[in-house]
Formats: sequence, structure tokens, C-alpha cells
Amino acid sequence: MVFWTYTIENRETGWMHESFHRKFREILLHAAIRYRFVVPAYCLMPDHLHWLGMGISHRSDQLLGSRFLRKHLADTL
Repeated sequence: MVFWTYTIENRETGWMHESFHRKFREILLHAAIRYRFVVPAYCLMPDHLHWLGMGISHRSDQLLGSRFLRKHLADTL
């Protein structure tokens, strides 16, 4: 299991809204399926977010999944 924390650039606020939350869940699910991990919990905070990843296969790769997630989230902020 890995506890991930992403900070928003310059600790900006105001990015957390329903459309971001929908996109976050969609991208997170895509990354989890693609890189074989599950996310039992996540938390969106005003200037950062956390998620907990757990590999489900010997081929799980949370690092690649995290890179995928960060890359695609950057497009939504």
C-alpha cells in the first residue's frame, strides 16, 4: 500500500468543484484499472489531495499509475 499526496501548484485553492471531482474519479479509475491497483480511500483538500493505492497483482505499478494520474489531472486544473 502507498499513501500518495499531491499538492496543487503554488498551493492554489478554488480548484475543488464538482466537475473536477467527477474528472478526478474518472481518471483515477482509469489509472487503477490500467496499472492494476485499487484505491480504498481518497481525500480532496483545499490545496492538496491524498489517495491510498493498493496493488492487486505482481504486475501492479503505482508509480506509473501516479504519473498517469498527475499528467491527466493537470489538464483539468
